[in-house]
Order: sequence, then C-alpha cells, then structure tokens
Amino acid sequence: MIGDPSWKSQERKLLDEETLRHNQACIKNQLAKFLDFESDVPNRAELVNNYDWMKDFTFLDFAREVGKHITVNYMMAKDSVKKRLNGEARDGLSFTEFTYQLLDSAGGQVPTDADRSIDSPYNTYLYKGLPAGPISNPGMKALAAAMEPDSTKYYYYVLNPETKRHEFSKTYAEHQKLVQKYSSNG
Repeated sequence: MIGDPSWKSQERKLLDEETLRHNQACIKNQLAKFLDFESDVPNRAELVNNYDWMKDFTFLDFAREVGKHITVNYMMAKDSVKKRLNGEARDGLSFTEFTYQLLDSAGGQVPTDADRSIDSPYNTYLYKGLPAGPISNPGMKALAAAMEPDSTKYYYYVLNPETKRHEFSKTYAEHQKLVQKYSSNG
C-alpha cells in the first residue's frame, strides 16, 4: 500500500489491495524458481506481506509502539530521504513515503519490551549501528549481490561509524579486532 521511496525521484502510485495481491502472487511465482515455498521442511520459504499484520493497527498505536524506537535524525540521514528533500526530486517527499521506514522497521510485529531486552549481538533494538527493527527486507542491491557475488578474499566486514564506510577483513580474528574497536566507541 505504501512503497519504499528508495531510488525514486517522485512518489510511487498508490495501488489498491487487489493489484497488490496480484503483484505479490507474481513475485512468489518468480521466487519459487529459487526458493521452496511448498514443502513441509522447517526452513521452507515464506512470503509475507506487511499489510496482513499492519491493516488493523491504528495510527496512534503504531506511533506509540513503533515510532518511539526510531529517531527523526536517523530517518533524515537516509539517502532516499536526503535526495528527495535536497531538490533532486521534483515533488519532494510526502509524509506517507517518509513513514515507510517505520513500516519497514516494524518487520511484521510490534516489538515488546522482552524483544528489546534480548542480549544478542543481532538485537537491532538493543545495539547501536544496526537498523531499527528486525534484519529483513533486503534491498535490490543486496539481492543482486547475493545472486552474483563479487570475487574477493574478504569474508567479514564491519561499519566504521565515523566514516560510514565498511572495513573488510580476511580472518575472523581481524574481524573481531574491528568489532572491538568500533564497539568501544559506542
């Protein structure tokens, strides 16, 4: 119902539910060539639609339960937002598209206090530097990289929070040093 504003110079056309359901079925058919949606194995693929779990969520509940976990500063720092606000886009950025980040970060469920307190390095609510919300919804660049990875000797990477650039390492020991270095800055 609300599209990702990334890589767009103007607002996406809002589609009705019937059209979105048709598009979802087509996407599933395409992905079924690579992923197993039909078997009974525990790790079979599942295609989910944000609309299914967000449709009954009121705006006030959403603002209270999801909006409080992401700052406007974080949202404004996104390239998709900057490009649309700095004049590269004809029409700027609507509130609808700006809030897409919150919808995307909700990840299918509203996080509870228990979710936010799990001590795991992958807990995106607890540790700085990770995206707000579950690690999900890879972008087109990530999907393309997974389908056709670069040939490299590097196995690990970490984000340098000062330069906002990735630093790569060949061994786990090198990676751990970088993790320690940048974790101590937070």
